Amino acid sequence: MNCSLAISPDLGIDAEEFLSAWNKDLASQDIARAKSAGSSPEEFIGLDPELMRQGMVFLAGIASTVALDIVKDLIKDRIKEILAGRGDSNAVPTFEVIAIQPCDKTIIVVKSKA
Repeated sequence: MNCSLAISPDLGIDAEEFLSAWNKDLASQDIARAKSAGSSPEEFIGLDPELMRQGMVFLAGIASTVALDIVKDLIKDRIKEILAGRGDSNAVPTFEVIAIQPCDKTIIVVKSKA
C-alpha cells in the first residue's frame, strides 16, 4: 500500500522537515519509505489545495498487513517530535490525523484542531 500525506500549513511543517524526521526513525522506516511527492492540486480533487502548499509526502511500501491506524500513530509521533523540538511547549498546536480514501488512493491529512 502507498499513501500521500498532506500537512496543514497551520502547523508550519513542510514536507522536507517531515521527511527528515520520518526517515531518521527506525520504527517509521520499517513501516514505509518516505519521499517528497511532487503533486499538483488537480491530482487530489476534493482536497483543499492549501494543504499542498508546504509539499506532499509519499509513503511507499506499507505492508498490507499493517493497519492504517499504526501508520497514523507513527505520523502523529513524528509530528509531535517536530513540534516539541521547537522548544516552545506553550505554542504547540493540537492536531488530528485523518485518512481519506478517494477511489483506491489513501490520502492522510494532518490538520490543526480549532
